[in-house]
Amino acid sequence: MYWFLNDLSCVPLLALFSILDGVKLCVGTFLFALVSLTASATKLLYLNISVVPS
Repeated sequence: MYWFLNDLSCVPLLALFSILDGVKLCVGTFLFALVSLTASATKLLYLNISVVPS
């Protein structure tokens, strides 16, 4: 009986860990996209500024 209860308590933990992994993946992808967009925008801005004669 004790082992049965122990197994049951493990299931939510495993589910939680898989959800956390999914969240980490989503956040990582989002951050990567954000950084890429920021880099592109900065590059474009820099090019525009350097092209325009001051």
